[in-house]
Amino acid sequence: MSFNKEVKEKLVDPKLIYNLCHIVKRCTNKVKVIRVTLATLNNLLGVGKNNELMYSYGLLTSLNLLKQKRWGDEELENDIKEVEQSLEKDVDELTSWDRYKNEVLAQSLEWSPAHKSAKFWQENSLKFEEEDYLVLRTLEAILTSSNNLQVLAIACWDIGEFVRVHPQGKRICDRLQLKVPIMKLLSLGESKDAPVSEETQQVTKEALTALQKLMITNWEYLQ
Repeated sequence: MSFNKEVKEKLVDPKLIYNLCHIVKRCTNKVKVIRVTLATLNNLLGVGKNNELMYSYGLLTSLNLLKQKRWGDEELENDIKEVEQSLEKDVDELTSWDRYKNEVLAQSLEWSPAHKSAKFWQENSLKFEEEDYLVLRTLEAILTSSNNLQVLAIACWDIGEFVRVHPQGKRICDRLQLKVPIMKLLSLGESKDAPVSEETQQVTKEALTALQKLMITNWEYLQ
């Protein structure tokens, strides 16, 4: 189905891409399953946000593990190489500072690759100081004004990662008083009148994690 051009252009479904990436991750010993799944992913490359989704769902890591095996299947090995090479070409652009900054300033956060990229945070943490901490101040504005639960969760995550990586992250966040709006988000999960949604649980989880990073030295050793 993915080989049909018209159908392929409609297959920009995050759930579909997630499921395909999950199959690659879990079914590492099933040659036929891996072959069909990778062939499908290969044909969906370059369609909409598929490359970005594949990267976000950890497909590069899975492919790196698959490369270490001897499959004895030339077609499968070629698909592994082609998908990997295509995604690697996009990594720098998908995790660029300018792309991330524009996303924050638009206050329209998505779980795009930069947020979960260790390389992005290591290379760009000092850029958060630019323009009088403009990006951090915008994240604070998001925490105090946004009603979008996903955006709130991502903002908490980003502040936590900044604190974790930047050598003066805690002091800077204390100076900007970022702890206050994060703490307020913890109360989102305290409703007694209705079940707490998964989205709300995600916000409180990311808020709590960010607070732990703000308050605990060597936080990563507690994971």
